[in-house]
Amino acid sequence: VAYGSSESVGSSIIMQTFVRSPCSRAMTRLSSVAPLFRRRVSSIPVVDISPWTMAGASDSAKRLAGAQLGKAFETAGFAVIEGHGVPANVLEAMRLKSNHFFQYAPEHVKHAIKAAPLHGAQGYHVQGHENVAQLLGDFSRKPDMVERIWFRNLHNLQSKGGCGASVHDDLPKFPNEDEVPGFRDALERYFDGFCDVHRTLMAMAECALELPAGYFDPFYGPNMGTETSVANYLRQRCASGKVDAPKLDDDDDDVAFGAHTDSGGLTILSTDAPGLEVYLADGWTPVPLIDGTLVVNVGRLLSRWTNDRWLASIHRVKKPANRRLTLVSFFSPRADAIVGGLPTCDVPLYEPFLVKDFLHQRHLLHIPPEQRSHEEQTIRKEFWEAADPTTRQEA
Repeated sequence: VAYGSSESVGSSIIMQTFVRSPCSRAMTRLSSVAPLFRRRVSSIPVVDISPWTMAGASDSAKRLAGAQLGKAFETAGFAVIEGHGVPANVLEAMRLKSNHFFQYAPEHVKHAIKAAPLHGAQGYHVQGHENVAQLLGDFSRKPDMVERIWFRNLHNLQSKGGCGASVHDDLPKFPNEDEVPGFRDALERYFDGFCDVHRTLMAMAECALELPAGYFDPFYGPNMGTETSVANYLRQRCASGKVDAPKLDDDDDDVAFGAHTDSGGLTILSTDAPGLEVYLADGWTPVPLIDGTLVVNVGRLLSRWTNDRWLASIHRVKKPANRRLTLVSFFSPRADAIVGGLPTCDVPLYEPFLVKDFLHQRHLLHIPPEQRSHEEQTIRKEFWEAADPTTRQEA
């Protein structure tokens, strides 16, 4: 039996099951062999997904694009995607409104939507709130050099979906419309565009993983989990976590955002400057900055769901020359979904798990061990350990 999504009925959980795909035998070698046997790559693949976003594409063109995306996720865990369908003016409008907030909004406007100093809390996070290297167990780094606004479940503000909704039950905080006019409208149009891209990518994932069309639909839908971040990476580190704290000039760390892996399903982002790097077979590899493209990568939950066939690669952000703005959305299945081996996976490496439990374990990685409860002191390595791409050889 392959494990599928769950539906809450009263206090019980009903499991959906799926019949093994006729093409699963073609995947037996990949799914049952240890994932060390992979082709080494030293660059981030560029994939044109327009056959899936434009009408009239042939089935063969769609299969080819799906296979290219799947290969990118197998070998790098990342892809730069062209032909995604999000209008350039939608992304540009969001960048303009975001830059206006970070550069010109009065400090009292930022303070009005200031978030609690907790990872994933909604609102404005001053520099000093975040240290993503903790997701790999590194508590030695200084806080990340980024200020950002976090939003959750913009597609359904009442959703109890994944991405930490069970951890922080707060409401979104939008900048004052009089001070940053048009921000919320630009945000919603940008987010709608990224949701469309996510639906396209999951359909391509079904193709790449040789799953039935619509396989992932019950896991997502209106109760999926989303987090959206507008992040401003800075050149200088603040002296403290205060909004108006002075900048320090004597910081010789060239990394603005520490090495980490993402937690959930797919991450989709748009950025305006170089600096994003992925740890591949030849070491730290820059993600190419190509006009009009988006960047997509695999989170730890999706990697585990694919039996580690797809990589949740370690990545970081180097200091920008001046500043760097990134628009990013994280997608994960609904919190009450039970995720296990895919129907095309013959030898599952992991037991089925509840999405909200997995994401809670990831959230705990942001808390120093000495501050966790006795029951939460130990987090199994499957929740934080990242695959080492330098050990992956071609079969």
